[in-house]
Amino acid sequence: MLQTYNESVAATPLVFILGEDVDPLKYIFRYAEETGFSGKKLKLVTMGSGQEARAAEVVRESYQTSSWVVLINCHLVPDWMDELENLVDLLGAENASSEFRLWITTRPSDDFSIPVLQVGCPLTSCVCEFAFTVF
Repeated sequence: MLQTYNESVAATPLVFILGEDVDPLKYIFRYAEETGFSGKKLKLVTMGSGQEARAAEVVRESYQTSSWVVLINCHLVPDWMDELENLVDLLGAENASSEFRLWITTRPSDDFSIPVLQVGCPLTSCVCEFAFTVF
């Protein structure tokens, strides 16, 4: 994960495409702790149940600060993909903090935003070693 993070920039969302029974959150938490992004510098939003507006607000607020945002289970909100694309477009703005990162988790879904995958850094997990690899 360190290599992927080091190769990413604020405008590059890190998209975890999840396999069955795979949860990268504990690894994101551990990496956030190791790099000083735990506590209030790590914001989590579990998607679904009407959390779309809150997720957009958290991303808009956090991209100007040195915070990380984790959007969990984006496959649950297929109707929100246009808004996610707009948020990712914001990340390329000149006023984005260089330390900001947007982490996204999703199950494989035909409804997930292709443009987000194209500008982002899609990752899959190898369950046997839980080493994250870039496509």
